[in-house]
Amino acid sequence: MSPTGAACDIRTYHYLVPPEPNPIGCQLYGDRLQLDAGGPGSLACHADSLLAQPLRTQAYDRPVSLGQITCEISEQAGVTCRDTVTSHFFRLSQQSYDVA
Repeated sequence: MSPTGAACDIRTYHYLVPPEPNPIGCQLYGDRLQLDAGGPGSLACHADSLLAQPLRTQAYDRPVSLGQITCEISEQAGVTCRDTVTSHFFRLSQQSYDVA
């Protein structure tokens, strides 16, 4: 998470992933959602993993904001990140994802 956006990787998921766009350098697809400030949430094609980085643990139901991006983790809904200016978002859980 940064003032200009947020991304979330998931290790295990059970949702269907649409065919990847397959841009050059796309090694992984379907396990990361991202939200850039001002733009819509999306599935991200990437070559790295956020899961390999040591990250701070965030408590459930305690929103964290940086710039215009706010993220919250819910035990029931998963991770939701929203642009507070545009209302674009992503929501990610093992069972499903949603972007707008």
